[in-house]
Amino acid sequence: MNVFVLLGIVSMFSAQSLLGIEWQTLQPGLSYTEAFLLGQDSETEYPFHILKIDPENYSFHIVSCKTNSEPLKPIEEWCESEDFIAAVNAGMFQPDYNTNVGYMRMGEVINNPAMNHYQSVFVTNPKNTDLPNAQIIDLDDQSFASVKAQYKTIVQNLRLIKKRGENRWSPQANKWTEVALAEDNEGNILFILTRQPYTMYKFNEILLRSQLGIVAMQHLEGGPEASFLIRTEAFHLLEVGSYESDFNENDNNLKAWSIPNVLGIRKR
Repeated sequence: MNVFVLLGIVSMFSAQSLLGIEWQTLQPGLSYTEAFLLGQDSETEYPFHILKIDPENYSFHIVSCKTNSEPLKPIEEWCESEDFIAAVNAGMFQPDYNTNVGYMRMGEVINNPAMNHYQSVFVTNPKNTDLPNAQIIDLDDQSFASVKAQYKTIVQNLRLIKKRGENRWSPQANKWTEVALAEDNEGNILFILTRQPYTMYKFNEILLRSQLGIVAMQHLEGGPEASFLIRTEAFHLLEVGSYESDFNENDNNLKAWSIPNVLGIRKR
């Protein structure tokens, strides 16, 4: 191949990569992209699936087997019964297959009253209309007492990225499919899943180098339990995870597992 042609192809690829992410508008305030982001290595098979949600247009709701007195069920059934437009795992759960690993409260309903050492909370349903409708807060920057005084719905999860854009993970060997919850620099909330297994350090670095403008992010679930669903009138997508170090070291899972706690959205 002529060297100038090759350089032209490389330049075109780089330019396209640097143009940023192309969003597909599903509804006002709701956009989706399927993106192979910069920084991924050559053996990458799977893209990142990302749903961008404007909290001014959509409300966020957490539902739980424990508080709803219902059995575990896959995300499709949760969305059907709760009339969610989209949903992801609400967080990791304890061995009882019901209780969230961290604190979880939905208004007057409490799934887990106990705090752990995790430094990230997702909050919604503010008590004061001057507050953002939804955001991620770092508990080493704002006290939990003040968070509880401001928001009615709170879920504590493992922190991936601290505001403003600080990777809180060190390099490690373990990797997994990841579903995460993020906030961008415009106040949008992002549901993110990639089936490609990554260490969390690399996952964070890829997203921070992207054009997404992520300022904060928390881990929701990894491996085959990771679930991501969109179901608008014109668009339907179900994505699930598979690989997880020391648990499910394969790419064989193709169906949504039953899960106890789900974070979903409805139009305001």
